[in-house]
Amino acid sequence: MTCSFLRWGGMNRGYTGADYLISFCTGSMFILLLVWIGRFLHNMSICGGNLKQATESMPSLHLRKLWLPGFSAGLLYSIANFCSLVTVDVLGQGVGYSFIQSSMMVSGFWSIYLGELQGQQVKGWLASSILAILGIAWISFEHQH
Repeated sequence: MTCSFLRWGGMNRGYTGADYLISFCTGSMFILLLVWIGRFLHNMSICGGNLKQATESMPSLHLRKLWLPGFSAGLLYSIANFCSLVTVDVLGQGVGYSFIQSSMMVSGFWSIYLGELQGQQVKGWLASSILAILGIAWISFEHQH
């Protein structure tokens, strides 16, 4: 069995999802820059065109406190995004995407653990999760290698 990273990088099968990862990242940074420019222009219109007031009314980034958590979250998201693209490429849309979407069950477990879901909500979540797991298993058995 070949490693999915070797299979992804070693075969010339045309474009795969992971080939678009860099353009996704640069596109996200570009859109973020546009949103900040839009926010600044909005502040300029509220402040009557006063550049100093518009700059001071921008939210603080708290870089000293948030650089490590922000960098860590971004790095983990990028790794997860790459792995999800490779998973869909290797397993196909039906199985790969289903497994990736099952990550919402992890969020549900955290909600139960943190007390956000209680009583009937937990029962409903468990029923939904069991149905989703059965659906993923069913699709997995239909997958042809």
